[in-house]
Amino acid sequence: ALEWLWAIKEPKRTGCLARIIQSNGFEAWTAFLITANAIFTVYMTDYGITHLEDSGTQGTRYAELAFICIFFCELVLKMLVHRMYFFWSGETRWNLLDLLLVCSSSWDQITFYLLSSGDMPQANLSFLRSFRIIRLSRIFRILRVIRVFCELRNILVSIVGSFVSLFWCLLM
Repeated sequence: ALEWLWAIKEPKRTGCLARIIQSNGFEAWTAFLITANAIFTVYMTDYGITHLEDSGTQGTRYAELAFICIFFCELVLKMLVHRMYFFWSGETRWNLLDLLLVCSSSWDQITFYLLSSGDMPQANLSFLRSFRIIRLSRIFRILRVIRVFCELRNILVSIVGSFVSLFWCLLM
């Protein structure tokens, strides 16, 4: 009954924005930012666990906000290029994971700023501190980087595997 739905294929995207989003440079830059965010998240989680009463410096808050803004912009750009196929394509699982992580990170920042603002002096931030370990879920974004390196690994395995044939060709 829903076979027609599974048969829908995304048309080839063209245009300046599509070329940027689909470029290897964009993928490499995104992979770098994801790796940097994962390292930063591990550091901040470790810092938060060892310094329970400290919520971090203003610089770390700005860094977290910068990562959220960058990943939000990436998400919006991809949605602009792929439109409805963002949710219905071969990349659907990765796209939904990105959407979930950006939304949860945004929610974390919004609740922190609302509860720590001077408008709500009675707010107790101790329950937010107990959820610092949940920030580690952002590391799941690193799975996208592994996907890129998997293709690179396949290329390297192919090159190394061809050395035996190359050796015999040179010997003849």
